[in-house]
Amino acid sequence: MIHPAVGEQWRVKIPILLSTIEASGNPETSQDNVWWEHLLLKFLNMTLKSIADDAWSSQLSLELQHQTASYACSSPEKSFLYKALGTTLASCQDVAHVKSQLQKSLKGTDYMNASEREHVVTILAFSAEGHLDLTLGTMEDFGVALSKVQVSGIVGRLQDYHQGKRARTHRALILAYGRIAIHAPRTQLLPRVEHDLIRKVLQYYMTSCQVLGINFVNKDPDLKLTLIRSVTEISRAIQDADDSQSFQFAYKEELLGYMLDFMKEEPMDSLASPVRLRAMLAIKHLSKVKPSLNRDENRNILDDCLKCLLPLPAVQQLREKSETSQDSVQVQALHELSMQALGELMRGLLEEDPAENWFMEMVHLLEPWIFSDKERERERALQASSQLLVAYQETVYCRLQEPLEQFGSLLGLLAPYTCS
Repeated sequence: MIHPAVGEQWRVKIPILLSTIEASGNPETSQDNVWWEHLLLKFLNMTLKSIADDAWSSQLSLELQHQTASYACSSPEKSFLYKALGTTLASCQDVAHVKSQLQKSLKGTDYMNASEREHVVTILAFSAEGHLDLTLGTMEDFGVALSKVQVSGIVGRLQDYHQGKRARTHRALILAYGRIAIHAPRTQLLPRVEHDLIRKVLQYYMTSCQVLGINFVNKDPDLKLTLIRSVTEISRAIQDADDSQSFQFAYKEELLGYMLDFMKEEPMDSLASPVRLRAMLAIKHLSKVKPSLNRDENRNILDDCLKCLLPLPAVQQLREKSETSQDSVQVQALHELSMQALGELMRGLLEEDPAENWFMEMVHLLEPWIFSDKERERERALQASSQLLVAYQETVYCRLQEPLEQFGSLLGLLAPYTCS
C-alpha cells in the first residue's frame, strides 16, 4: 500500500536515489553498503514524517517484522529490515504500539544466537531516536523481570551462568545501551547517560562477573570486549551531545580503571585477542570526556599502555605460536592495529593538552624503549615516536606555528637510528 501523502515527495526523491545507483553502480564494498543503507533509512524516515499516520506506520512495522522471517538470520537483508523496523517505530507516535513491539522483540529474541542478539540491539537503538525514554523504560522493565527468573539447584545455576541465555542476554543489553547512546537525540542524552545508561551497563557487567552470588575476576574476553564497546560508544556519544563541554562524567575514573585493568590482564607472551587495542581506543575516547585528567594521570595512562604493548614478543614469534595459518594472519593484523591504536591514543592525549612540554614528556616516556637492547622494543618505540611526531605537527605546531624549542635534543635522540 502506497500512502497518498508521499506522491509528490517520491516523484522528487526516488530519481535522486536511482541516480546514486547509476553513478556508483551496485553497492559492492561494505562502505558503499553502509552509505546506501543510510540513504534508504533517511528516505524511509522522511516518508514516515510526511505521512504522519500512526495507524499506517504501525501496520508497516508489523509487515516489516513479518518480512524478517523470509531471510536467513545472518543475512544483510534481515539486518537491514531490523534497521527499517527500528526507524519505523521511532517515527510512530502510537506509544502503546511501539512499547508492545519493543517488548515482543526483547522477550522473543533467542539470545543464544549472536545474530538475533544483534537484531534486538538494532531495534532498540533505532527506536530510541524517537522514543528514548520509552525504550529505556521498556529495557528497565525487561531487566527487572529477568532478575526475578529463578533457576533451581546449584548445578542448574552454574549451567545458567556458563551456558544459559541469562549471561548472553546481559551482554546484549550492555551493547544496546551503548548503541542507544549513539542514536539518542543529542539534546536528550546527557541528563540520562549516567543513571539510565552507564549505571545499567555496569550493573549487568557486575552481574555477569558473579557465580552463585560470588564475585570473581573476569577472564572472559568476550565479556570484556562487550563492556569496552559499550563504553567506547557512550564516550563518543557524550562528546557529540549538546553542551558536552560543561558535562562532568562521574563514571570516567571508574571506567578508565576497567579499561586499564583489562589491558594489564592480557598475557604478555601472546596476542590472540583485540582486548588490548580496543581498550586503548576506549581510553582515547574517555580521555576527551570531562572532567579532564591532570598531566600526571595522563602520563601514567600512557606509561601503562606502553608497558602492555611494546614488550610483546616479536611478531614472527607470535605468529609461530599460532595453531593455524588463519590465526597467524590474525596475529599480524592485531599487532598492526594495536600500534595504530597506540598512535591514536597519543594523538588524543596531545589534543587534550596541546603543549610542547607535554609532547616532550611523552617523548621521554618512549626513551627507555628506544634505548632498549631488544630490537622489537626499539622498532615499536620508533614507530610510536613517528606517530607522535605527526600528531605534534598536526595539533601543537599547527596551533602555535612556532619551532620546537627542544628540536636539537629530539634530533639527537632519533637521528642515530636513521643510520645503517
